[in-house]
Formats: sequence, structure tokens, C-alpha cells
Amino acid sequence: RQGVAQNLGDWRIPYYVATAYHLALKDSTNAALYMNIAANTPGVPEGIKLSAHNYGLRGDLREETKQIWIAIYENSADEVVRAQALNNVVHIELLALLEQAVEQYHSAVGAYPSTLEDLVRAGVLRELPQDPLGITYDITPEGALVPVLQPHI
Repeated sequence: RQGVAQNLGDWRIPYYVATAYHLALKDSTNAALYMNIAANTPGVPEGIKLSAHNYGLRGDLREETKQIWIAIYENSADEVVRAQALNNVVHIELLALLEQAVEQYHSAVGAYPSTLEDLVRAGVLRELPQDPLGITYDITPEGALVPVLQPHI
């Protein structure tokens, strides 16, 4: 709060605080508060203003997160930040694609696939797409995707 209060002319501070509340803390109330501060900061880019004003209207956490990353990608001058934001957008879209493929498989076969490779063998996917964040997934017996935790060496 103190950092935001001391830097009222910089929309990035409340926007990134809002992003931290949304992504790390899953606190949509404080995320919305800081999105509002960002949206009302003089000089805020229109894309950020629109993203901030629309925060919380989608009702879908994943779509909300995707829109935040799109706004960061479209409004950052930092190429590293832009690349990471784009990777996060692609990752979210990949999750949706894989979930849809699992449901297609379930509809066609009557059971959920045991592995993602089953989706390729059944012709639901031509190949397994690579996650830009390097995450791989297992499938639960109920058809949910769960990330495979890689051991730290």
C-alpha cells in the first residue's frame, strides 16, 4: 500500500500488485482493488485500463488470468516480460486444448485416457503439443489433468 501511495503516477505498480494478488494469493478482492487503482492512474495505457475495468467480470479464473497476461504482453516494453507473458498465454490455451481433447476421447471411447499419448493413438490429437513452461501432465482416472512435479537436482 505504501509503495502504491508513494508512486501514484505509475500504473505498473498497482497493476503488478493486483497481478500478484490474483496469481499468487488467489485474492480477487484485493486484486480488484489494485486493478481499479491502476485503471484510474493518469497515463495508463488503454489496454491496461480495459483489462483492469473488466477484471472480475469473466467469472472464470483461468480466463481472467489469461487476460492479465495478454494485457502485460501488449503493454510491456520489456522483451523478457513480453516473452514470459506470451508463454503464459500459450500455456493457458494449451491446458484448454488438452482438457477438450480428454473430453473428446471420453465421448468417443467411454472412458478417460490413461495418458496423454492415448490422445494421439486415438487420433484425437495429431501430436502432443509442448508446453512453453515445460510442464508435463498426467491424467487422473476422473479425466483431470495434473502437473507432473519434476524433481530438483
